[in-house]
Amino acid sequence: MSPRSGDPTSASSGFSINADGVSSAVSDAPFAARMGLRLGTVALLHPFDYAKTLMQIGHEPIAPSQTKTLFTRNPALGLPSVARYG
Repeated sequence: MSPRSGDPTSASSGFSINADGVSSAVSDAPFAARMGLRLGTVALLHPFDYAKTLMQIGHEPIAPSQTKTLFTRNPALGLPSVARYG
């Protein structure tokens, strides 16, 4: 009995099937790329997430600065944004 041409388990397809029935050549590369992208994103955004958490619990290590309100232009104190903490 000869294997079909579209059968992924055939020797001519170039892929090997592991015990789970998933082609290892196809499944490992996207997983590694997604994991690398996720780790890079988390590492890049960690300072902002840390500053956000500190702001939520009320810890403000940078003192408020003198500023003016948007519409009335009255003097006011303004807290720094998350970008100044990061």
